Amino acid sequence: MRITLILFLTSFSCYAAGGGGHLSDLFWPAFNFILFFGFLFWKIKKPIRDGFNKNADLVKELYEYAEAKSKEAETKILKYEEKLNNLDGQIQKIKMEMDQEFSVFKKNIEVETEQNIERAGKDAQRRIVSEKNKMVRDLEESLLSTIIAKTKNKIGGDNNLKEKATSKIFAAI
Repeated sequence: MRITLILFLTSFSCYAAGGGGHLSDLFWPAFNFILFFGFLFWKIKKPIRDGFNKNADLVKELYEYAEAKSKEAETKILKYEEKLNNLDGQIQKIKMEMDQEFSVFKKNIEVETEQNIERAGKDAQRRIVSEKNKMVRDLEESLLSTIIAKTKNKIGGDNNLKEKATSKIFAAI
């Protein structure tokens, strides 16, 4: 086998050194070229095909993922556009709710203020009555003290009145 290969290779070098050539001289180089690249193609055809199929699957998955994301984005856009279209309605609704809450608050404050005014009026009336009663008691007490003091002076100054007062007190007992 080695000898055949050596003869084969030396014959090529002889042809290369020769002067003129013929088309049949290209047969063996063409045969070697076809044989080498045929074998090479036969060996790498399956990995190349698998690589292309894998890339095709990846591209398909990427396309499906992008399509799903696109639909999701369109849904979100429609949802946000709907919200933007309803924005004026939402603003009006919020303003109405705010006005209602304000009117309820205002009514509550008015009622509470009226109740506080009534309560303050009643408290003031009670204080006035209380102070009036206190003043009347103080006045009565002062008047009574004055009467007792004058009576003591009058009775203490007159012996005849002392005896009458003593006899009346003993008669009552």
